[in-house]
Amino acid sequence: MGTHIARHVRTPSLSLVLLCLLQSVFITTSDDADVENLLMFKDSLANPSNLRNWNSSVPPCQGNRANWMGLLCVRSQIWGLQLENMGLGGVVNLDILGQIPTLRIVSLMNNDFQGNIPEMDKSGELRALFLSNNRFSGDIPDNAFRGTRSLKNLFLSNNDFTGKIPSSLAKLPKLSVLDLG
Repeated sequence: MGTHIARHVRTPSLSLVLLCLLQSVFITTSDDADVENLLMFKDSLANPSNLRNWNSSVPPCQGNRANWMGLLCVRSQIWGLQLENMGLGGVVNLDILGQIPTLRIVSLMNNDFQGNIPEMDKSGELRALFLSNNRFSGDIPDNAFRGTRSLKNLFLSNNDFTGKIPSSLAKLPKLSVLDLG
């Protein structure tokens, strides 16, 4: 009878270990594309020296802790980018970031980004975008926010935008905070 109980106790433990191993394999596999997209985003920047710990040898997230500078993590998933005051420049490619399905927040405030506002067609799940205090310029196209159906917070102040306020802003169903100062 004692042997039967001992086997019964070991079997669930082995099953639990196998389940944990399968979950870790799944998480690692699903994060590979996210890692690749983040590294492509980093490579698109003019001076990514402050992102030197972004490399594929370390996972970006471990639980709610970020291993990479400027990431916000929730349950080992990339929830946000908080790359503020880092002297970053170049062109922001939100198409690359839009391929990270769990990304909800992008904050690039107080850097040296320039050019037109980034394309946002593939940023449908993005909830907050902070681009204030950069050097973005030019007209914002009327359809610029067409693909951002979940956007709640948008900060574009202290840039060099010209022209009228885009009509696509009025069509955002969840927008609650807008700063165009």
